[in-house]
Amino acid sequence: MTEILKTILLGIVEGLTEFLPVSSTAHLIVTENLLGIENSKFLNFFTVFVQLGAIAAVPFLYFKRLFASGLSIYFTIIASFIPAVIFGLLLDDFLEALFQGYWFIAGSWIIGGFILIKIDTWLPAKTSPIEIQSISYLDAFKIGLFQCIAMIPGVSRSGSTIVGGRVLGLS
Repeated sequence: MTEILKTILLGIVEGLTEFLPVSSTAHLIVTENLLGIENSKFLNFFTVFVQLGAIAAVPFLYFKRLFASGLSIYFTIIASFIPAVIFGLLLDDFLEALFQGYWFIAGSWIIGGFILIKIDTWLPAKTSPIEIQSISYLDAFKIGLFQCIAMIPGVSRSGSTIVGGRVLGLS
């Protein structure tokens, strides 16, 4: 299989998984392994770069909503991002060494899927939806703490964010 075809397949996997509550990074890692691509610094760069392309689509998709919300939404987003920066810088190498292997990723997928299926049963939603503009900085920070769970390979960033929001009572 040519390198161009492998690149296209990895782009498709990223595009299909980035905005779902599944770990796009873990899907890329498993796909790279299935395609026989050896781990390298370039592969790590490529993985980050292909994800950056998918994530860069968000401001374009939500431009009107983000622009109309004023500056407070950006401060809320920053508040939710702070825990990931702190724990990411402190624990990155430790977590990479601790949680390795495809069985671990598969286990994270199974446990995460089960939690996402059951979360609405365990924590009924409030009757009225809460708009992002009304989320406090403290609640955004707490949701950010849940995002840190996604530092474990196979755990979805969006899935852990959904669970964090549900634990705080968001719909």
